Amino acid sequence: MKRIFISIFLYTLFLGGFISVVTGYYFLNIDQIYLYKKLIPKDKTVSIVLYDGKHFSGKIKAVKKEDGKVVLIVDGQEIPVEKIRFIDKTDINSIVINQLSRNGTIGIILAGFGGFFMILSILLKDYL
Repeated sequence: MKRIFISIFLYTLFLGGFISVVTGYYFLNIDQIYLYKKLIPKDKTVSIVLYDGKHFSGKIKAVKKEDGKVVLIVDGQEIPVEKIRFIDKTDINSIVINQLSRNGTIGIILAGFGGFFMILSILLKDYL
């Protein structure tokens, strides 16, 4: 009976570690284009302020990635997001950077603990 409980414990520890590693890598692989698409309203008239002081007003038609850069298409005009300061008085770039940083931290922690638990379950297999 003791052997059954130890086996269930070790397999649960290994499976939990594996799930943690997979979830951590999922968080690490979230792309910034996905975050921009989630935050920027489409087909809504917005006010855009660039870093050089120019103001735009129009509907955002699409958010796409071109040559490794995220670009907004506003009324037929392409604007790279790194030149945008505010969209409707919201600093979209700082929100995306904070979310990417948070995802990276969570992903590294999950993957690290998951790997630790997997190795621990393999090592404990011989001693229990």
